[in-house]
Amino acid sequence: MSLLQIEIPDHLLLAINETEDSLKNDLKFEFAKHLFTKGKFTLTQAAEFSSLDLKTFMQKISRDGIPVIDYDSDDLDSELSLLK
Repeated sequence: MSLLQIEIPDHLLLAINETEDSLKNDLKFEFAKHLFTKGKFTLTQAAEFSSLDLKTFMQKISRDGIPVIDYDSDDLDSELSLLK
């Protein structure tokens, strides 16, 4: 497993009124969300990276206005035809 480190001066950490752990969790989620929207991570990979279960990750990105399932009209028509 690789480890990435980010140095944040203490005064800036204090300025945003975050603990180191809460900032780490926020950054992991935001980066996972970014990679998911860019198509670099699947939903499952993004959830795993952000240390969230899949359901929670899907709920959080949905609240941020990011579609969990992104069908184009052809894909949707194909899926709907299977239900008939």
